Amino acid sequence: EMAFCDWSSDVCSSDLLPTNERSRLLNFLLRWEYLEELHACLDTIISHNRPMVSLLDLRLRAFLAQGDSQSALRVLQERLSISKGTSLTTLALELEVALAQGDTATIRGLADAFTETDSSSANAWRLRAEALLAVDEREAALAALRQLQALAPTSRAYALGMVELLR
Repeated sequence: EMAFCDWSSDVCSSDLLPTNERSRLLNFLLRWEYLEELHACLDTIISHNRPMVSLLDLRLRAFLAQGDSQSALRVLQERLSISKGTSLTTLALELEVALAQGDTATIRGLADAFTETDSSSANAWRLRAEALLAVDEREAALAALRQLQALAPTSRAYALGMVELLR
């Protein structure tokens, strides 16, 4: 395992990989929970470049995977300070952190923010339903899931949301 860590840091610290390949490597490390290696790579990349939103997103998700919601919140705040505007991606990350912290007030606020940001997006309605289910607002979650189904009739997220609603 140590050899992998050395190798991944070497690759991340050099220009051996094109950006898209490096991105695939970083996402692989996150997906398979090589979180120490991911943090090492991110440290190396960020030290040689300005912090990029995509790199901060990976770090935030790594901290959440480690159960460290406080560090995830700090990274989210850094991300918000450098990103322009509000996107569904930003709001989704805010939801992940709020869920990890059990922050019901923020979760409720985000439920509305998703569809205010883009009411024609199936993803916005999926995120709204997820937030509402998390705070046990079942009727509103059902309405969001129905809107999701109207926008994306074959959506797997709709089926999963309905399963969660019926629990």
